[in-house]
Amino acid sequence: MTLCYIGEPGGYGWYGRNREVFYSNAAAPRITRMFKAAAEVIANDLAAALDDGRAKAAIKYAPISRRAEQLRDYVVTPAETE
Repeated sequence: MTLCYIGEPGGYGWYGRNREVFYSNAAAPRITRMFKAAAEVIANDLAAALDDGRAKAAIKYAPISRRAEQLRDYVVTPAETE
């Protein structure tokens, strides 16, 4: 789900020429809801997923990095921000 949410670089093809990042318009809001609902349970899993080589390579692209940060924001618990 992490890779599906963060997407991949866009900017090419018929649909992608106006999108910096390809990601699923249908899946992204669902993943957002699930990550927020399960934040405390999946925090470590998200960290591991973002440490995966495929995610690390994708995150080098700034627009994808912003999407990864959004996921991190969804799973931050109030105790971690204090």
